[in-house]
Amino acid sequence: MGALEDLQAVSRIINHEFETEVKVVVSESAIKAEIENIVTNYSIWTIGVAEHPGRRKIEHGNPHQWHQWNAENETAARSVEKYFLAMGTKGSSVESDKAHYVYIF
Repeated sequence: MGALEDLQAVSRIINHEFETEVKVVVSESAIKAEIENIVTNYSIWTIGVAEHPGRRKIEHGNPHQWHQWNAENETAARSVEKYFLAMGTKGSSVESDKAHYVYIF
């Protein structure tokens, strides 16, 4: 197997692991509780909602402190985002009618 094939195989493994990691659906209240356990100073954190969180992570420069949740639906995801924006986090969402992943960094 050549270097390109090796890289493609690793990429498939990483993508598979990444997708497996985020497919668990989490309730709105559980996402809020988890974020509140992570964040102590809201003003230094950014929250967003996206359809493709992996892409957004790359677009944000692969931040080290990245957390994401698969919300029940877009309405729940937007509600979590709105709640934490009101608490002082910075916003960074993408407009999409399928954006049901909540992320913070």
